[in-house]
Amino acid sequence: MTVTTESLRQFAGHCVHWAARSKDPISRHFILREAVHWAQIADAIEARIFDRRSEVLPDLRSKLN
Repeated sequence: MTVTTESLRQFAGHCVHWAARSKDPISRHFILREAVHWAQIADAIEARIFDRRSEVLPDLRSKLN
């Protein structure tokens, strides 16, 4: 299974759905908090990918060019 930012956001959406179905306010709170975390992880990955100044391995890119 490939994990993509889209799949992370889909999982966050599932969390929101599960939270809406939860009758327990404490569980709902924790599930919604996890949804936010998954969305933030997707945002952080995209920011890292699209911001070339903060690449994890900038020297590897220069070797491949």
